[in-house]
This record gives sequence, C-alpha cells and structure tokens, in this order.
Amino acid sequence: MARRFYFYKRNQIYYVKYRNPFTGKLLPGKSTGTVDQEKASYIAHKWLYEGIPERRTRTPRKPEQIFTVYEILEKLKHTELTVNDAKRFTDYFKSIGLIKDAQIINDEKTESLISFLLNSWDYQNSSYVKEKLAHGQSIGRRRCLDATGAVKRYCFLKCWKW
Repeated sequence: MARRFYFYKRNQIYYVKYRNPFTGKLLPGKSTGTVDQEKASYIAHKWLYEGIPERRTRTPRKPEQIFTVYEILEKLKHTELTVNDAKRFTDYFKSIGLIKDAQIINDEKTESLISFLLNSWDYQNSSYVKEKLAHGQSIGRRRCLDATGAVKRYCFLKCWKW
C-alpha cells in the first residue's frame, strides 16, 4: 500500500505532499508552517481528515475534491479541446455562479492581436489608414513601415507565425 503523503523540508519548515489515490501522483507541496516533525505529522493527518486549507481563503476543502480537480486538470492538459467544449465549460461555470461573463475565441472568426496590428499598419489595405486620409489627416508610407517593424520587433514570440 502506498503512503498517503510525504514530508520534505524547505528552509527548516516541513511541507507535505499528498498522494492522489486515483492517479497515484503526488500533489504540489503544502507548508505545515512548523519546524517540528511530529507537529507537522499531526497537521498533515488533521488536514487529511478535516480538509486541506485553500491557498488564499484558508477555508478547508475535502481532499477528495482537491484530488478530483487535479485529476481533471491533468486530463485537460492532454486533451485537444474545441470551441464547443470551451462554450460548454463556460456555460456550466456561469450556471453555478463561478463566472459572470466569458469570451470564447473562435479561430475562424476572431483575428489575433498580431494580425490586427499588422493589418492596421498595411498602407495599401488598412481601414485605419484609409479613414485618416479620408478625413484629411496625413499618414505616410514610412510611418506605416516603421510601425509594422515595431510590431514585428516587440510582439515577436515563438508561438506567433508571420
């Protein structure tokens, strides 16, 4: 039988890592706030039966709930989700009052920020440039070329493809 939790020390403070009984994986460590090993063991057992305190609220939550949430998150990391899946999640979270509003980005309809910026500074095709010129304001090709270069220079990330 596998142990339910493990201890380790960081800066003389004992931390506990609980083992998820469903997956067998260890959850992230949680500080017991004590340098005494026996007291840390007592706290770990108490949390296991009364509930593990949440990070910000400090309200205890049953270990089964925490294990289930971690299991769901692990499965989501390895699952390819669609826009419809995201809509189902947000609809559910809205129905139970966890979120008020959410915007789902549809790759086919929504333009990415980088595309929007590049299109805004395209002198030949930009609606922004056409509006400025139509209202008698000046904007030159050089300005558009410099702005396009700035977008490429400062917004470049490996995940964005030109």
